Amino acid sequence: ARDEPYQVPVLADCQARDTSKVLKALCLGACTVSLDGLLRGAEEAPGDHFYLEGARMRLAHADREGTQQLVRVGAQRAAVVRGPVKGLLPRMIEGLKVGFRELAVASLTDVPAALASGTLRLERQLRQDGPQAIGHPPLQRVAVSTLHCRW
Repeated sequence: ARDEPYQVPVLADCQARDTSKVLKALCLGACTVSLDGLLRGAEEAPGDHFYLEGARMRLAHADREGTQQLVRVGAQRAAVVRGPVKGLLPRMIEGLKVGFRELAVASLTDVPAALASGTLRLERQLRQDGPQAIGHPPLQRVAVSTLHCRW
């Protein structure tokens, strides 16, 4: 997809950490998606390795999106090693295919028509900040690679 009046390709730099963000970016009209968040967990990514509770981890630099206010941007944090890129890309393509099936869309080329007709809707969910969020700690997603776990 391109910006129609000027035919400018669109790159989504959305810190994609899983295929759901890649799918959303493509459905919103991006030609390509920056995969730095996904590739950070690849075996070939730079950083020192260590083991934590049976999972192979790597020291990675913290980015703006996954950090809490107490962690300085650029500070080191741990990232789970998820295996080589060669195995990551087929899983990501399969995840996109599953995502299109869940949206009841045959392919990416059918998305603009589905959005225009109203059969597919994309909504933005806002985080709850303020008094209604008191007492509810932020959710922390835990991902552990089955390739390196021994339990």
